[in-house]
Amino acid sequence: YPGIFDNMTGFTNAKILNLVGLGLLAYSTWWVPFTAWMLLHGRFQSPKRTGKDTVYLNTILTNKILREDILGLHNLEEDDLLDRVQHIYYVIMYMVGHSIIGVGTLSFSAFCFKYKYLHLVFCILLVGIVLYNASVRYEWMM
Repeated sequence: YPGIFDNMTGFTNAKILNLVGLGLLAYSTWWVPFTAWMLLHGRFQSPKRTGKDTVYLNTILTNKILREDILGLHNLEEDDLLDRVQHIYYVIMYMVGHSIIGVGTLSFSAFCFKYKYLHLVFCILLVGIVLYNASVRYEWMM
């Protein structure tokens, strides 16, 4: 929080864009080599064919909105789906989507760093979501 940990961070007077830029620098040091790995090797991995899995494949197989509405992969048998998601187009679409969500998250975190009341509201929201999800689970168990 500004004013509490300033002597440890050195970000006291940092602008939002500077904070986002630092986050983007850190994110891009992961994103670029990981995207290269996905394009060269990761897109060919599947538990059925190689015994290995990736978050990319698992997300496409389990997230119907991503698979059908965003990527347009409708009504495919498992083998056909595994063949299609190996195509470079789907990997790039997934990684571009990942980067858009990453930039949004980094931007929001910079605002939370600068505005502690926004951070407080976000934390209260998260606690509320956790309590709701826990109550739904316990109601389902009974």
